[in-house]
Amino acid sequence: MLPAVLKAINNTEEHLTQGSKQASLLLKLVFARWMTTGFIIWGIRPFEETLRAVFLAKVSALLFADAFTTPVMRFMDIGARISHNYSAKKAATQEKMNSMFQGTPWFLAERYTDMTKTLFVSMFFGSLLPSGYAISCAAFLCCYWVDKYCLFRLWKQPPAIDASLTAASRLQIAVILVVHCVIACQVFAGFPFDHVSGCGAEVPSGAQMTCPTCLKNRASGSVNVADVTDLVGDAAFPVTQATYCDQTPKGGFFNVDTADFMTDSQKTIVGVYAILNVVLMVIVCVGYFGRTAAYSIYALVYGNYVPVGDPNPDQYR
Repeated sequence: MLPAVLKAINNTEEHLTQGSKQASLLLKLVFARWMTTGFIIWGIRPFEETLRAVFLAKVSALLFADAFTTPVMRFMDIGARISHNYSAKKAATQEKMNSMFQGTPWFLAERYTDMTKTLFVSMFFGSLLPSGYAISCAAFLCCYWVDKYCLFRLWKQPPAIDASLTAASRLQIAVILVVHCVIACQVFAGFPFDHVSGCGAEVPSGAQMTCPTCLKNRASGSVNVADVTDLVGDAAFPVTQATYCDQTPKGGFFNVDTADFMTDSQKTIVGVYAILNVVLMVIVCVGYFGRTAAYSIYALVYGNYVPVGDPNPDQYR
C-alpha cells in the first residue's frame, strides 16, 4: 500500500513539468522503501538475533518478493484484465469503454525505486546474507524482461520527461555503496552477536554468571553455567570458560572502535572499513555535491551575471 499512498500524496502537489513530478515521487519512494526494508529492520532487531535464521529469513523474503512475486503480479496485470473483460461491458458510453483499453498507467520513478530497493537490500545485508546478491541478479533479469513486455504490450504511454531521474538514481547507487560499507563495518565489529566469550576466567559448574542471551532469566541477566551449553555449545567454548562479553559496536557510526574480544583479523577488517567509510563519504559528497557547493561560493564572492536579450547594435560615442 505504501507506493499507492505516496502516489496519491504526490498527485496533490503542483509541479510545472512531468519530470519534476516524477522526481518528487522518486524521493518519497526511495526514503520510504529504504527505511522500511533496511534501516527500520536493522534498528529494531535484537542484537543476539542478528545471525539467527529467523532474522535472515525476513531479508530473503524481501529479495524473493522482488525477484518473483512482484514481476509476476505486474505481468498478470489483474486490474487491466478485469477492466477489459468485465467493466468495459458495463460502460455507459463508447468513450468510457475506450478509456479502459488505453493501458495500465505506470511511473518511471516507481520502476527506478523498485530496482534500487532490491540493490539496497542485497548490499545492506550482504555481509550477513551473501546469497542475496544471487537473488538480486535474478530479480534484475526477471524485472528487465517483464518490464520490456509490459512496456510494449500492457502499459500506457507516459508523458515525455527528461533524464533527471537517471542522474538521481546514480546518486542513489553511490549512497547504497556507502551504506553497505557502514553496515558491513557494524557486522564485523559485532560478530558473533552473542555477548558470550571464552576468554574469561574459569567459572565453577553451577555458579551464576551474567549472560543477556539467556531467554529464561532475561530480566535479571543471570543464568547457571550449565544453561550456557545450549547457547555456545561444548565445541565452541567449554562451559566452564564461558563469560559475558559486551560485543555491541563502540564508537561512531562511520568510525567503529576495536575491542579486546575481537580476533586480530577482526580488528584489521574493522579498521579498514572504518577508514573506507570516511573516504567513500568524502568522495560521494565531493563528486555529487562539490560542483554545486563551489558554484554557490563563487556566486557569493564574484556574483553570477546572466545577460538577458541581445546587445544594442548602435555604437556609443
